[in-house]
Amino acid sequence: MARHIPRLYVGAYTLSNNQMIALVDDQYHYLMHVLRIQPGAKVILFNESDGEWSCSVDSISKTIVKLRADQHLRSCARLPETHLYFAPLRKERLMDILEKGTELGVTHFHPIITDHTVHGRLNMEKLEIYIQDAAEQCGRCDMPQLLPPAGILNILNEWNDTTPLFWALEAETLPPLGLSCPTHPAHLAVGPEGGWSEAEKQRFRDLTFVKPFSLGSLTLRAETAAIASLALINYLRTLG
Repeated sequence: MARHIPRLYVGAYTLSNNQMIALVDDQYHYLMHVLRIQPGAKVILFNESDGEWSCSVDSISKTIVKLRADQHLRSCARLPETHLYFAPLRKERLMDILEKGTELGVTHFHPIITDHTVHGRLNMEKLEIYIQDAAEQCGRCDMPQLLPPAGILNILNEWNDTTPLFWALEAETLPPLGLSCPTHPAHLAVGPEGGWSEAEKQRFRDLTFVKPFSLGSLTLRAETAAIASLALINYLRTLG
């Protein structure tokens, strides 16, 4: 069985032929103490500007792993713009949204504060690490952006009304998300654990740019609603 080649994001570096890259801190720890990597081993490095490169471990010290870029594997293909507006959840479920959202092509994560949001103070640095880990694992070259939390009503009040916002609802009689979904960009809002408040629902319904759609007759967890909606948008995009 072929040995798995680790894949790491290096947004702060320029990748080019024979370029030396010094990895430190968390990436050093991962290569040295988790993978126990040795000189000569292969590692794939990537970023948005330079794409994906096959690299080899040149040297190892107590704090640095130095790699040499050997071969350009592919350029970075940016995914269609997809914005996900979601209420922060408890840790494991929040990780699911970030991980699966990254795998399903989200380009912009927008944490939203709603009347029923169950949230503490978000550790944005840690959330960005979850996103980066997911991007490294799933093979995409672009890195999703994580935006600062904002109140949903403020977002709606400042919205450009020429841009549709698709509003996922469950357990309501509505048409499904159909071919009216734009291929690029797509903006999707899913509710918090406790559901939308009546005031928020009314505000959504009052806005002509909001396009509500049904996720079926059952009540879904917030992360399930996000994953199902994103998968559906990706499917509709394949139809052209």
